[in-house]
Amino acid sequence: MTDLVAADSVWHVFSNFGAFLAGGLICWALASRFGISAKLAITLYIWHTLFCVGYFYYSLSNVADSTNYFRFSLLPLHDFSLGNQSVHYLTAIFSVGLGFSYFGCFLVFNLFGAIGNLAVASSLIEATQGKVRWVRRTALLIPFLPGLNFWSAAVGKDSLSYLSAGLACWAIMNFKKRYMVAVIAVLCMLSVRPHIAAIMLVALVVPIVFALKANAMLKISLIAVIAIAAPFAVFFGMDYAGVGSSANLGDINSYIEKRQGYNLEGGGSVDISTMILPAKLFTYAFRPLLLDANSVMSLIASGENLVLLVLFAAGLFGVILRRSCISAFGILFLAIYISVSWLLLAETTANLGIAVRQKLMFLPMLLLLAISLQKSVRTRVHSGYAGPSPHVSGFHRAKLLR
Repeated sequence: MTDLVAADSVWHVFSNFGAFLAGGLICWALASRFGISAKLAITLYIWHTLFCVGYFYYSLSNVADSTNYFRFSLLPLHDFSLGNQSVHYLTAIFSVGLGFSYFGCFLVFNLFGAIGNLAVASSLIEATQGKVRWVRRTALLIPFLPGLNFWSAAVGKDSLSYLSAGLACWAIMNFKKRYMVAVIAVLCMLSVRPHIAAIMLVALVVPIVFALKANAMLKISLIAVIAIAAPFAVFFGMDYAGVGSSANLGDINSYIEKRQGYNLEGGGSVDISTMILPAKLFTYAFRPLLLDANSVMSLIASGENLVLLVLFAAGLFGVILRRSCISAFGILFLAIYISVSWLLLAETTANLGIAVRQKLMFLPMLLLLAISLQKSVRTRVHSGYAGPSPHVSGFHRAKLLR
């Protein structure tokens, strides 16, 4: 593994430091754009980078996709395609084009995941303004969860898919002003997971037609575009997945079984494929639990899943008793995207080890929806709202107080 090094030349040392410094400056600059404090942005970036370093050393002694992505990027690349090949090309820009080391490429993808985390943090803070104190504090702690930072810090698809999920969460909080960010989110997901990008696109378009207050002609135009584009999107998704554009239900069932067979080879300790659907959904999102833990990493993951389970249960309780502060557009997007992607991933994944990182594609949305449904501060005549979180930037603070 002589090519898998942190630095073996002066240029590697310089480029590593430059990549880390550039990432910090970018996160600092984006803080005001996301409406969070620069202090929080830099803290999240440093925290995320620590997990990047940990993942780098983890990949040197364990099976990791990152090593394959980096080594393939060093080979002559031919036809471009979405999915794995897009990661090869992107990595090659830095590994071959700029001469970055293996760790240097890690730092580049670390920035993608860190920006996604900033977007998630901003969305959670924005969704909990006016909530009780423990909800606001929980929103600040969620972006520090190990799972969100570890899997999104390495060379591979997960950092880009997490970036896409984070940007989508931030965009739907104020879609009329942030719709271009939603487009970027779809494109990021399209580059690595086209089938999930199709779900995200549908989840965005349906609320535009039915929930967004927009011009009637615009909505009619969108419906016409959807009607024309939908068949092509379905055929493209089926061809990309390897099912075939003329597949029937039997072919789709065979594809699901084949995907589950592939996933069983990933080393996960829990087989999801034999479970009933509710158990699959629960296992995919909330296991391993404490009883499943058989290593330090699984113990950490089980503790995090316990937090997620509590938040999810509180969110279900909040559906009955409270209204979310997210708009009808945002609620509809979250409901469609979470339900469809969760169901699809749980049905086509048999290995819990793979599920732990793949759920990053919908977990930010699930957390955002759950936290937004928590208890709000009761308004009284002589005790007004205490004001925005101190982690909200001055510009965003003034906007929220208006």
